[in-house]
Amino acid sequence: PTLQKNMIFLCDGESLGFLRGYGMYFSYAKYHHIFPPIRYIDGFYTAFLQAIHSYQPSPKDYKNQAYALLQDLLGHHINLFAPLSSCFTNSLPLRFDQIKARLLLQSLYLDEISAINGQECLFGFNSPSFVLKEMGYSDLQSRELISISFENFDPQLFETLAKHYLQIKALEI
Repeated sequence: PTLQKNMIFLCDGESLGFLRGYGMYFSYAKYHHIFPPIRYIDGFYTAFLQAIHSYQPSPKDYKNQAYALLQDLLGHHINLFAPLSSCFTNSLPLRFDQIKARLLLQSLYLDEISAINGQECLFGFNSPSFVLKEMGYSDLQSRELISISFENFDPQLFETLAKHYLQIKALEI
């Protein structure tokens, strides 16, 4: 996407091999006053989140509406890996019953919908979320995770998500 004047990009340093809590950001010069003029700073995430929360209002949280719509569309085939009360604003850790999330992710990509099913997926590995495995979920259960975040509630997004899931279930792959 084209860099807009109100965009700030956060780069997780841990994903790049740096120590946890280190990273960098990219933005237009008007946001440079938020951080000291060094590339990697200790306590990066804490400082970044404090600055962002004080700089702009929190968006309206639609996760409850989104999950309710998915429950209407998919019934017992949809669940969560965490309670809604502990999820970030407009973020859902969805659990799609008896499916390999990687297939669903590939299908969603055709409609330009991006989601993730764990850090291992992010790095291109073919293994389920190590966090869920550490929580006691089996490999098969961990593969049911689709983590999705959104800015505004668009029912069509979740209807498309449900449609792709049902198509994959019908094909029995």
